Amino acid sequence: MTELRHPKWEERLNAFAESAATRPYKPGQWDCLLMPAAAVKAVTGKDYGRGHRGKYTTAAGAALHLKRMGFDSPLALLDSLFPQKPIGFAQRGDLVLCKTESGDNPGVCMGEFALLAGEEGPLRASIDLWLKAWAIGEQHADLPKKRKRK
Repeated sequence: MTELRHPKWEERLNAFAESAATRPYKPGQWDCLLMPAAAVKAVTGKDYGRGHRGKYTTAAGAALHLKRMGFDSPLALLDSLFPQKPIGFAQRGDLVLCKTESGDNPGVCMGEFALLAGEEGPLRASIDLWLKAWAIGEQHADLPKKRKRK
């Protein structure tokens, strides 16, 4: 079952984006998978990065960590965790795969652009660079308030 989005997911996602602007790229702490995991945590409250932070310090170490978990790529891991959706239906807080100069990297949809962890600092990728999208959490539905009976 997919998690619900936190009732204050938009505020939490905005706070995440602000903090991402100053976080340096560091494999095993803030990289192409742990940055999107932090975004998912902001949106849903579930921490997919738990147990993975600090397990590697290089790109080769990250690949080995994924292989030990049974995945041959970050894409395969994301496919196993989240349902895919059409790119045109991606909304703020969903994850997207973006074409970048260094290859295809996951990021978080912020509306008109995606935010990604880049080795030189955070990157923005416009929608024309998106290759795939994953739905993160179901919208939190406010239930109608019950009327008091007279």
